[in-house]
Formats: sequence, C-alpha cells, structure tokens
Amino acid sequence: MVRCFEDDNVIHVAGKVDPISDIEVIQTELCLADLATVEKALHRHTKTARSGDKDAIKLVALLEQCQAALNENTPVRALQFSKEELPLVKQFSLITAKPAMFVANVAEDGFENNPFLDRLPFSLGLGGRLGSGQQWMPWIALQDEVALIDFLLHHTECSGVFNACAPGRVRNAEFTQALAHALHRPAILPAPAWALRLALGEMSVLLLGGQRLQPRRALEAGFVFRYPELGAALAQLV
Repeated sequence: MVRCFEDDNVIHVAGKVDPISDIEVIQTELCLADLATVEKALHRHTKTARSGDKDAIKLVALLEQCQAALNENTPVRALQFSKEELPLVKQFSLITAKPAMFVANVAEDGFENNPFLDRLPFSLGLGGRLGSGQQWMPWIALQDEVALIDFLLHHTECSGVFNACAPGRVRNAEFTQALAHALHRPAILPAPAWALRLALGEMSVLLLGGQRLQPRRALEAGFVFRYPELGAALAQLV
C-alpha cells in the first residue's frame, strides 16, 4: 500500500508524499532479495553445469537471465519464459516472479483530480498490452488532429469522411512498448483478455478490438502530418 494523499497530521516516513518513490523502494528491496536467492542457486548449479550436465546448463542459463534482470532492478515477472522454462524458474520461489498488486491509499474524496494517482501506472512500469496486443490501435497527436480539422474547414472541396489518425500504424503491443520507452519504464503487467471481458463485459471489445485505419483521403488532399510516427509524437509529450 502506498500513500496518495496529503495530510499535515499524518507524517510520511520519507518526509514527503511520493508513491512512485515508495513503490520503487519496495521493488528494489524485493529485487535484492531475489538476487541473493539467484546468486546462491547459481553458485550451487554452476559446478554441475561445468561437468556437462545438460539440465544444469539450461538452469544456469535461466538463472543468469534472472540475475541480469534483477541487477537492472527489473522483476523476474517481466521476463518471457517458455512453457518448459517456467517450472524451472518457479522452483526457486522468486518473489518478483509472482504477480504484484499495489494499493493506493487515498482520502475519501481523493479519486478525482489526484496527481499522485494520475502518475502511477506507466511511470512505474505497471502498464502493459491489452489482451494479445495484436489489435490495431489508431492514434493521432493532438496538434495534428487540430491542424487536420482546421485544414478541412479551409478546404471546401474536401467533403465526406476523413480518418483523423496518423499514417504510422501500430498494434496495441507496439503502442504500449513505445509509451514505456518514452517514459523510460518497462511495461510489465499486461491485461489478460479474459480479465477485461469479466470486468467490462461487452464493452471490452473497445479495448480488445481494433481498426487498421489509414488517413488516405487526408494525405491525398495534401495534409502534412507534423507527427506521422508514434515515437516522435510521444517524445514531444514527455
């Protein structure tokens, strides 16, 4: 649980309210604990691997992968393991290999216009793809959307439907990774399709479905996008 409210009568241990810093401290402590476990296991299994034992060689390779991630303060759950590798990793009961849930402690009226809550998800690497992440995700920079509307208003020969989306098409997984990269954070908590369907019902199609749109008519009319690619658009925002 992390504190997401200001109250002069409740003193924070660090002297200020900063939920992002609080979670980073927690994550660092857990990564250090797992790193100690991994290093002990490496010391134990490396000797067997040197003798040519194939199972030990595979295990050491996995442990070294975990070690590298933990040294970068990246939880083990952020790594991608095959079905054969998962049981090998699970035997070590690594804390950061398990799902994590952070609870925000807010004031009674603290859900709306709360800057602490607004900063949390992607800033902490808590964002992730929606479902498989393969659905197309149209997007457009706000500057381009406003400019396109202005362009169409000043070009009376333009009529009918125009797609207000950028030319650079991306899938949800690509969008997620690009946003995480722009924020210099990992994206380690994907939202499973079944969980979205359970929580949102028929409305989940808005997140799990997609459209492969192109601004063909806008480009043919001569409109020039300032941010045709996602990376540049996100970079100017953050």
